[in-house]
Amino acid sequence: MITIVITCCALAGIALITFLIVYAVRAGGRAQAAEKQLAETISNVEVLYSEVNNTQEELNTKYREIKNSEERIRKLAYEDAMTGLPNRTALMEVLQTTLDTMRRDERSAVMYIDIDNFKKVTDLLGHAGGDEIMLDISHRMRQVLDENDYLAKDASDEFFVLTQNIESGDLYEEKVKRLMRAMDFPFSSATYEYQITLSIGIVMADTTMKKADSVIRYAEEALAEAKLAGKNTYVYFTDALQERRLKEMELRASVNLAIRSEDFLVRYEPVTDLNTGEILAIRLKLLWDRGEMGIWQARRFISFAEETGQIIGISDKVFSLAVADARSLRDRGIRQQLIIPVTARILNHPNFETKVSQTLAEHDLTLDDITFEIPEEMFLTGQRELVTQIRDLSGRGYRIRLGDFGRSGMMLHLLSEIDFKSVQIDMESVAEHFPETMPLLIRELTALIRGEGMKVIYGNMSDSIEEDAAKAAHLASGEDCPLLVEGELYGEYLSAEELAEIAERKG
Repeated sequence: MITIVITCCALAGIALITFLIVYAVRAGGRAQAAEKQLAETISNVEVLYSEVNNTQEELNTKYREIKNSEERIRKLAYEDAMTGLPNRTALMEVLQTTLDTMRRDERSAVMYIDIDNFKKVTDLLGHAGGDEIMLDISHRMRQVLDENDYLAKDASDEFFVLTQNIESGDLYEEKVKRLMRAMDFPFSSATYEYQITLSIGIVMADTTMKKADSVIRYAEEALAEAKLAGKNTYVYFTDALQERRLKEMELRASVNLAIRSEDFLVRYEPVTDLNTGEILAIRLKLLWDRGEMGIWQARRFISFAEETGQIIGISDKVFSLAVADARSLRDRGIRQQLIIPVTARILNHPNFETKVSQTLAEHDLTLDDITFEIPEEMFLTGQRELVTQIRDLSGRGYRIRLGDFGRSGMMLHLLSEIDFKSVQIDMESVAEHFPETMPLLIRELTALIRGEGMKVIYGNMSDSIEEDAAKAAHLASGEDCPLLVEGELYGEYLSAEELAEIAERKG
């Protein structure tokens, strides 16, 4: 029994020991697993921490790149790349801030500066050479200006100067003059020297001016006036200038409207043989029906349209109407040479010859049916180029007449340099400039022109004295040819229908 008990106790002890051993083994395994899991977790955290650090560094790098990019973009947006000066955008912000913070007794000013004829420099030197000259110009400007001046670069050849806290108008104007004198010394390149001049528009701004863009617009208008005055000068913006500019804007809008409507009237001035009364040619005269403002003759708006470029739209429309009238007259058996005055813009337009040939073809007419009139004053500028151009046109079959001869200096050399079909002497201008010797001068001119094989037309005839001089000159030449006259002395301008009726009555 005791043995059994002892055996049972021993077995129980063995079982307990086995259980404890098994439990210890199992507990040790879980501890190892937990320790292993903890190690893995720590490793994962370390990896994550490293990734976070890397991401933060990448974000920092991106941030620096964005800031650098923003700085580059701002530099591009606010700085002129060539000179390093502030550009128009930067100026506008500074100007607006200046206007916003000006006190009642303060004045500021803006100069808008254009480098006169700078395109000729870049055409000769190329853009690289032109940039060198422009850098030299900006450097000279910096030397003249002071700490109250904000120099900025606008377009290819324009600058702004904003001056704040102006105490004396006289001192400010002296600064303007110093700026212009700074250009007196010639600018040099490797092979050439250039004389540079400035045109400047100036606006004196006070607290009544609230918007930067308005101030700049006024400066632009003053600059345009300086250019019209012949360049190499400065002009202040005034209320009178503003009023004139407003009228010009209204006129420009009215011209555009007239081009689209039927307000331009095509009329003709007869070129008549004074001996027979026969109309041998008709000269286009453009009128503008302005409603309550009356009928305007071309001299009141053609120069303006030439300046604005609107002359091309006018010319396209009017030339088509005139050629259509010439065709209509031909269809009624009336053959009269059509004379069309042209301006420099019309003649130099790249589509001039295309427009002429297409319009003539549409109405079954040829270059022999049209004479183009070039006024003498067009030869006052770019004479060599224009002479070459007229010769080329004549060589391609264009009939050219020299108009208003005697109004702009009487350039006699043109008569031997260009094969004009005819020359219109401006009788009124010759009588005005040479009242004592007018008859003799007309006689000499008649002999000279006919000696070159050209027809003479005594144009712009306004009184009987001028007509008598034309008759005497015609007789003295001894030429058996028509005595051609035109002008207000011989009646009003006529429509194509009125010309047809006159021809039919005489026929």
